[in-house]
Amino acid sequence: MSKKILIGFLVFLLVSNSGITWTFQQQNPNLDRANHLYFLDNPSESQDLEAIALYQEVLAAVPNPSEATDFVLASERLGNLFLTYGKVKDAKNAYNQGIVMARAFQLPDTLVYAHHLYLGEALFALNQLDSSLYHLQKAEMLQTRIQENAEPERLYNALGVYFFETGNFNQSVSYFSKAESYLLGENPDMERYARYSFSSNKASALYKLEKFDSAQTIYKGLLKLGINTDQIRINLANTYIEERNPERALEVLDSIQPDFANNSLSFRNLRSKVFLQKQDLQNLEKELSLAKVLVEKDSLSSKNLQKGIYYSLLGDFWIARQKEEEALKFFQLSIAQLHPEFQNPDPFSNPDQLALGMSALTLFDVLTKKAQTAWTLYDKTKKDTWFALGLDTWKKAFSLARFISVNYDNDEARVFLGDKVQLAYQKAIDSLFRFFAIKKDGFLMELAFVWSEESKSEGLNIGAKEEARKRSFGLPGGLIQEEKNLLFSISKNYQKLLDTQDGQVRAQLEKDLVDLRVNLSRIREKFRQYPGFIGEENSEFTLAQLQQNLPQGYGVLTFFISESNLFLFWVENQVLDWKVVPLSEIPLEGLRNWMTEIQSPQSGQRLSSNPNWTNFSKLVLGSFQDRLVGLEELILVPHQLFNKFPFDLLSDSSGNYLIETLPLSYQFSARFIKKVSRESPQPAILAVAPFILEGPENFRGFAPLRQSVAEISALEGEKLMGKEATREVFLERSPKAKIIHLATHAVASSEDPNEAFIAFYPGEEEFRIFAPELAFQNLDPVELVYLSACETGSGKESNSEGLISLARSLAIAGVDQLVISQWVSEDQVSAYLSSRFYKYAGMGDSYSNALRKAKLDLLEDPTMAQFHHPFYWTNYRIIGQPEVGTWRFDAILWILGIFSFLAVGVWAWTRKDLQA
Repeated sequence: MSKKILIGFLVFLLVSNSGITWTFQQQNPNLDRANHLYFLDNPSESQDLEAIALYQEVLAAVPNPSEATDFVLASERLGNLFLTYGKVKDAKNAYNQGIVMARAFQLPDTLVYAHHLYLGEALFALNQLDSSLYHLQKAEMLQTRIQENAEPERLYNALGVYFFETGNFNQSVSYFSKAESYLLGENPDMERYARYSFSSNKASALYKLEKFDSAQTIYKGLLKLGINTDQIRINLANTYIEERNPERALEVLDSIQPDFANNSLSFRNLRSKVFLQKQDLQNLEKELSLAKVLVEKDSLSSKNLQKGIYYSLLGDFWIARQKEEEALKFFQLSIAQLHPEFQNPDPFSNPDQLALGMSALTLFDVLTKKAQTAWTLYDKTKKDTWFALGLDTWKKAFSLARFISVNYDNDEARVFLGDKVQLAYQKAIDSLFRFFAIKKDGFLMELAFVWSEESKSEGLNIGAKEEARKRSFGLPGGLIQEEKNLLFSISKNYQKLLDTQDGQVRAQLEKDLVDLRVNLSRIREKFRQYPGFIGEENSEFTLAQLQQNLPQGYGVLTFFISESNLFLFWVENQVLDWKVVPLSEIPLEGLRNWMTEIQSPQSGQRLSSNPNWTNFSKLVLGSFQDRLVGLEELILVPHQLFNKFPFDLLSDSSGNYLIETLPLSYQFSARFIKKVSRESPQPAILAVAPFILEGPENFRGFAPLRQSVAEISALEGEKLMGKEATREVFLERSPKAKIIHLATHAVASSEDPNEAFIAFYPGEEEFRIFAPELAFQNLDPVELVYLSACETGSGKESNSEGLISLARSLAIAGVDQLVISQWVSEDQVSAYLSSRFYKYAGMGDSYSNALRKAKLDLLEDPTMAQFHHPFYWTNYRIIGQPEVGTWRFDAILWILGIFSFLAVGVWAWTRKDLQA
């Protein structure tokens, strides 16, 4: 995929008069002649040039009001002619002139629809991305008001290209699919070329999303069209390279015609990548020499993606030759090609300005290569200048990644980017630990901790702040309602997709879903146009910030898995401690097998001893055992595979479960930890139990939850049971509640997190709330959500975000305290734990301690002996915050005891005095 769609997309550079009928004006013969030449079926180059000259002469004058419409149309046609001959800047000026003229003469906006569309394309080609998006979105807004010649397929393709080039690949797939949906077979010859372009672009986005099989299927199908087959083979080879299959890539590249190959820098770059993967340095050097000839031929383009890739590959070549200083020079040249404004060839300089330009993700990759290379030189020379350069370059790379993520408008794109960036964080943190062993500077391990937490849940961080701003920014109510309606429509679409197996119906629903996602993107871009809406997500996290948010008596234990090590960080008010264990010393496969055993229901008192888990317990707690003494609560921040682990079962030095020692809570990242307070020991509760047993009800395949009535019956507050517990009633009342208790069914999805949902009474067609709509709700006033439902903490695994779960959606919606279940829950256990949880919370215990005491009651209750196996109770965990100002029952007793003691003492002293 390249700019060929934007410049030289001649399929759609045909007559476009924005629905306005063109008429000859007898009083302007030059304009008449120019229009005549423009509309010739097969004009020669000389005729085009004559038309250009005539249009320029006409537009140099100020029109009469009666001529204004024809002058505006003339500016569009002049711009189209300039684009045909590659004069993009001249085309930009022509389109701009038409827009200004239409505004000056107060002509309808629809007259300049095409100006905005083509100007957006031209500005994109000139790397003026913000202006490009503005005009494309202006065209998108006008497109719905134009009945003829609106070219929606071209518009949506252009928007797809914009999102592709700025790294938002999920969004680009939606727009390319939308563009393709407008090809109705009315003009087969023209649409054949259009379908080729749209499908090729879509495949390119899919391979960027690492959906290689889907991309390859599309590319192979396009070869049958016989259009631009060599470029398709280039794209197809690229997917094999990304798949680390150099042999297959080379086979495809060898089938490309020599004339094309010899003049294609992308061809040479791909062959260079093949030989780099094969570690064939001799052939790599030959390919780079051939590429150099093409680079030197191109003296016109100052900024070029393929040139940037070429210089990066030269850097890779010198790295392989262990010539790091030489490599740095070429990485710097690559950065200068890829950054829209940066030019400095000095390797000791880095871009200060963040820019969401084309090739932003490629730029991120090259910055990380430069950072690694500088630190390799430090390893070799121990010169601090190399260390400082590497550190500065890593910081610039991570700042760029955050900047890109902030500018995305959907969670899927942020998750994808976060996983990509996670790999760079892993390399950087391993290096920091290696340097710490040399320098013995605690700053390096503090930075390792900060980076480990910054790498986690960036998508959640940005999404939660964006949703909070929507609720507080004073955005127009109509715009908010429009987004709400679209999310509801998307939820309905998901419901229908899940409920039908009819292939034809599913195909239409999937097409409708594309339209809905495009419309949602359009709305969210409108939010972002409000000044100040894009906030401070790019600000950096510090250890001092965390320690200020951590009350006395609280500890934080975080996990981070790098390429080589497991990092354990312990944080208290004035403490940062750590332990680093090589992954080779951790029985990961044995631990995974143990997790499988945990998730299998068995009867029994306690889990049988497992050497893998026993040794892991010693590894985790051994260095921090003394710090557990006197601790009020421990907050755990897991990472990757440890997100699923039940840390309740860690064994302390006495062989007790960790949950028997102190309360545990969890967080997505340490940077989310903040102090919260409770208004009262137990505020009013909104309790929901849709699946109560009320005769022969049709629960749409969901089993009745026989204990759910008993589970919520003792709770104070409003109770919605059976037919009252509808989705509509819940959505209306949930923002007003302080505590929400959901005794219902939930379904997670390990494939598409958007398909996860919470179920309500299935009397209506729409009885589920899906994850995207759940994240949109205003739940800032809600203090706690207790999800007494299966798999509410489970979902698709992401290396950077953890589990993309319903709990994560509720966190985005503003909920600070969440009780969740990670796998299937047993109905009777759910009722038992929740009743005791609320009992202890009502007595003043923190939510984490209330859950702990509920679990211990279960383990000590002989009537619940069949549920003592960890399967039944370790799936419940609290994702929560440190509570301050909570008036706990045990503290009240302690204070009353003191007062009683003092009162008795005063009474005795008084009696003694009186007797005297």
